[in-house]
Amino acid sequence: GSLPLSALRDVCRQRKLPTRGDQRRSELLQMLAEASWEARGIPRRHLDGVVAQGLLDQADRLEEKSVSELRAECRRKCLPFASMGDKRDLVACLTAVRVWQQLPLQALEEESAAMGFGGADAGAGEEAERRARLVQLLTEGTLLEVWRKKGIDERIKSHSDAEELFGQIGRLEELSVLLLRDEHSKRGLPAESDADKAELVRRLTRSLIWDRLPIADLKKECQQLHVVTSGFKSRTEADQRKELVDRLFSNMCREAWEAKGIPVRQLGGVQAAVRFVEQLARLDNMSGDAARREYAALGLPNGARELSTREEVLERLRCVALWRELPIKELHKECREMGVLSGGLASERRPSEA
Repeated sequence: GSLPLSALRDVCRQRKLPTRGDQRRSELLQMLAEASWEARGIPRRHLDGVVAQGLLDQADRLEEKSVSELRAECRRKCLPFASMGDKRDLVACLTAVRVWQQLPLQALEEESAAMGFGGADAGAGEEAERRARLVQLLTEGTLLEVWRKKGIDERIKSHSDAEELFGQIGRLEELSVLLLRDEHSKRGLPAESDADKAELVRRLTRSLIWDRLPIADLKKECQQLHVVTSGFKSRTEADQRKELVDRLFSNMCREAWEAKGIPVRQLGGVQAAVRFVEQLARLDNMSGDAARREYAALGLPNGARELSTREEVLERLRCVALWRELPIKELHKECREMGVLSGGLASERRPSEA
């Protein structure tokens, strides 16, 4: 049976549609129908019913195509979306262009104004010329929005650079977590074992953008993030740019590690933290038997080995890995906090020996 009027109003509110107490059932149903069309990118209120249905059928056919087929269609129609890797983005952009080509001129101008383009941007001339220019502006604006969502900001001035970056980011998104970890390591620092795909893509995306920035923009970003911009190992601009990118990447990793409880400052620097992160990754990949063998090899008294679960053993091994990397001063401090006597140890001895 049909929903009561009050239930229809509830559905509209749930979809964040404006409702009034005096609206009839037919008005609410029409509003819900239009919202369903809008969710597919088709503004039903601006289009003839037959045209709108035709666009919906085209959108359905696009949904059935593969990413490679959608990219091929973009190239065939000379649309700048072929480097996209996300099927939903491709379908949405192709649908949007088809909708713009069918909209009345006034609705097209309103759509353009909503994206920040005025009527003057379309220039003068015949209606067909204005329509073509508006569609072009909307296409470029949509591409810009997609780039911004991927993190490609206004500092990337070149359209070709932005397009190449977008393709590189798309390829990153298609990689497995294992391959993303390899890409992360190629940047000079390992990824922590619990870093997920989204986080790895985010870091690598930022590094790709830094690779393309002029040295002045890199220095500005370093200053904003309190990263040192002096003391370069080389005088050439190319080498200095690479060093700044490496410092920014190191700073980003350090912040991520500290947020996860890895005490980079207590460890005395990034290199000790790198060794600790690598040990954590190694331990996390250990079987229970291997972890117990490594724990037994520490030569602890029998009573100290009574740990029942793999996680208990690993937690103890993580502590040992941390202690081995701590500077001697921090290790003495740790001993005092745990009530362990360390006064008889020579201060110059390494933490691993202590």
